[in-house]
Amino acid sequence: MNHLLAGTMGCSLRALILAAAASPAAAAPYVITDLGTLPGFAASAGYSINNFGQVSGSAATDPKIVLTGTVHGFLWTPVAVNSSIGSMTDLGAAEVGSSGAMKINEYGQVILNGSWPGVSGSVAFLWTPTAARGSTGSALPIVSTSFPSSVFGINNLGQVVGRMYPGTAFAWTPDARNGTTGATNHTLTQGANGPYYAPGYNNFGYADAINDSGQVTGSVVLDPYGRPFIHNNGPVSFPAQNPYDFGTLAAGDVLGPPFEHNNQEGAGAMVAINAVGHAAGNRVFANAQGQIALLPAYWDGSQFHGIGVASGYSALGINKQDDVVGYTLLANANGQSGAFLYRKGVLTELRDLVDPALGWRLERAWAIDDAGQIVGEGVLGGVTRAFLMTPGAADVSAQVMVTRHGLRYSGNLKAFFQDVTLTNTGAATVTGPVSLVLAGLPAGVTLVNATGTTLVETPAGRPFINAGAASLAAGSQVTITLRLGDPADVPIRYSTQVLAGTGPR
Repeated sequence: MNHLLAGTMGCSLRALILAAAASPAAAAPYVITDLGTLPGFAASAGYSINNFGQVSGSAATDPKIVLTGTVHGFLWTPVAVNSSIGSMTDLGAAEVGSSGAMKINEYGQVILNGSWPGVSGSVAFLWTPTAARGSTGSALPIVSTSFPSSVFGINNLGQVVGRMYPGTAFAWTPDARNGTTGATNHTLTQGANGPYYAPGYNNFGYADAINDSGQVTGSVVLDPYGRPFIHNNGPVSFPAQNPYDFGTLAAGDVLGPPFEHNNQEGAGAMVAINAVGHAAGNRVFANAQGQIALLPAYWDGSQFHGIGVASGYSALGINKQDDVVGYTLLANANGQSGAFLYRKGVLTELRDLVDPALGWRLERAWAIDDAGQIVGEGVLGGVTRAFLMTPGAADVSAQVMVTRHGLRYSGNLKAFFQDVTLTNTGAATVTGPVSLVLAGLPAGVTLVNATGTTLVETPAGRPFINAGAASLAAGSQVTITLRLGDPADVPIRYSTQVLAGTGPR
């Protein structure tokens, strides 16, 4: 079981619009998708997402994913990049309670903790697709089948980190990028010659996450409390020379104040790390009265920031923009924990983004990708479900002026054409792609060259055309040409809306 996180883990596909939040951290609408579960299973939870929108997680026969029943890992693949619609692949049996694992990288590799005959405890597995981001593949043990091991993190090169018997933090490096064979270096945890060695304590630790620069984060036990660390090793070049040497944890790798025996302040663990070495997890903070609390925490490269005020909760994921997700005690509920988004110093409870009528209780947010998609676990209809939250496009109609030019008819193509110019009249850049939505077209009139129809913005089913992927700078303009079918030759009338951003329309 993951050392930091224990308890419940987080279907049919349903896309629902989230209500706009009062908090400035969540001004855009979201689509929330129930990711489903595997055939024959009752529940699911999502633990990781890559920047293509693939999700890894677990499905369980127990409707609440408690420590009973059968658990399998899953891979959920969207129909298009960052889409909110997709399907699941069964990755096979996984250790019950290994919620800290089942992470996915950009290639689509997934780490799992499973069982092995004769081994008491989990064995570390790596599932690799037959092709990049494919939905078929196979899982192989990567550390040993002679003693227990657990994996907790993977980077886009296919390097894996975790913990092996009898408690040593390790890193595994493939022979080739995203390969299935490699070697383990297990000297990350200090031994008897370590900087903080004390008999009976600091002989074990956890490696929880690794980025593409080879920075590893986790926790090491220091007489007797765990302290968060970031070990800077440097990137690997392939083919790798095995065993790839990660070196031993150094005193300067431990984050926070200088170590003092039996001093709990500064204790904690980092469980996620982004490309520039900023990390998320939890940490003990002391207030002015000397009272301590284990809070969700964010490391910005130089200092810690506590998130929330309730002890015993954790941050779980971080993206390249330093958006942090996790779970904490909800400010507006008595004794109930829930998922949060921490963005630019503002803490937003994810449940505040959801219309209560939808019936979701969002319990934990496990990961967030660079596009802002969030995965986690919630309760829907009394059953634990994996959810995916996708930020929708922003309505920029008030900032973008729409100028329509005259209609012209092509007898050869039997269609009307109209140029429409979009001008950014505001002071800020409008981030693309920029879409012009047509509403109220008369019956029988169609936008022949539509990019798509609206799914999120209501009413759904209105055609829209993209003005391109580029952003629209302040004062700039772009002209698009509409091709309109009008076989009945009725007057062509419509109103417009302008949407922008990478989210769904």
